[in-house]
Amino acid sequence: MNRDSFRALEQYQSTAANADKRPTGVERMLGGVAARTPQLPKQNSVNPDVDQVDDYDKVNHERRRELMEELVSQPIDRAVLDDSILLIGPMGAGKSSVGNDLANMTHRQCISLDSPDVQDSYDLDKLEQDPDYRDFKDKEFYLTARVLSDLDRPSIVDFGAGHSVYEDEAMFDQMKRLISRFKNVVLLMPSADKEVSLRVLNQHLADRLAKSTKQNDNQSVARLALSRLLTARRLRRQGESAEYKQLTREMHDNEHFVDMPCNEELATQIQYTDGWTPDQIARGILASIEARSVEQM
Repeated sequence: MNRDSFRALEQYQSTAANADKRPTGVERMLGGVAARTPQLPKQNSVNPDVDQVDDYDKVNHERRRELMEELVSQPIDRAVLDDSILLIGPMGAGKSSVGNDLANMTHRQCISLDSPDVQDSYDLDKLEQDPDYRDFKDKEFYLTARVLSDLDRPSIVDFGAGHSVYEDEAMFDQMKRLISRFKNVVLLMPSADKEVSLRVLNQHLADRLAKSTKQNDNQSVARLALSRLLTARRLRRQGESAEYKQLTREMHDNEHFVDMPCNEELATQIQYTDGWTPDQIARGILASIEARSVEQM
């Protein structure tokens, strides 16, 4: 073995040893004890060995699976599982308003996963430093699992639109495993007809934007964006305002949230909301939960 080859071998062994000593994401974020998985060194050559790349991917996949399993397997009090109400659904479905009314009616705390205070309390920004949580959906998964696992009493939990929708099948299966432990998972949708639901939801998004701004031109943009399919040319002439971009992005995302089957699979109850006030919707949810409890006695 020549001197250069010997140095390369020493560098490889040193890199592998140091990688094996680094704590896993679960150990850093949860403080729990988890089996350490050696991280294979990254390949620096232009044509890396295919077998080693495959092994590296397999290790990362297995590590990711273990992290998700750890997050969704935390013990949760039986009263929390039986008496909490989880509200899921697309943007503009009324989860926040209904959640607040439910909290007042049941004298329980209401936790919104979209709340900056909730997100700050779990140091989501610090996850940027953790290679296991760099993807946006990984962070949504982490926050949802942590909040649900940390509940110490029956609560109303208002999900963000994306916290219950996962394109990755393995990730959704793990989240379903956690959420299925809860007895009351309520999907809020305007209508059983998805086309009708999208029209109503988009109207709510446009109204919300118009209400949040004092400028008439922004209100005009909101109204135009609502009918974007019929007035595409007019919309393009409105320019690229921040409000327009925000609204069209939310509408596009909502189409995805409504089309994905995740929420229907997670829900124990679907509450159709079009034409009803948040107070009426909340009372309807409680009545349905009470009726189910009587049936199960």
